[in-house]
Amino acid sequence: MPKLIGSAQIEFDGAVLRVEQGNATCSLGGQIGQTHMGQGRVNGHSYSTEPGRLEVTISVAEGESVKQYQGKEGTAVFRADTGQRYIITNGVLVENPSVKTNAGGNVNLVFEGDPAEEQV
Repeated sequence: MPKLIGSAQIEFDGAVLRVEQGNATCSLGGQIGQTHMGQGRVNGHSYSTEPGRLEVTISVAEGESVKQYQGKEGTAVFRADTGQRYIITNGVLVENPSVKTNAGGNVNLVFEGDPAEEQV
């Protein structure tokens, strides 16, 4: 029976983030099609490119900075426990981080950049 993705290690610019279990999502981005309808039929399709997007919830410990990710461009890596890697280059933080109390110091980070490169 094949092993399925169960968890992932997340890195930003080489630093491994302390990820909350099950709280990482990588949208690969790339070419996305759009259907254009006419009267009762498809007139055609067009394509646009969407960025790669990595959403992750991390835990912040004493002495660690959340602001270190703001205004910094880097490479985000989603490394699955099954061996796949999804690499988003030219990544930047696109949403302001918010720190939550009573949740282990959880912080949501959202990075976007070039469409993800997949390594299997």
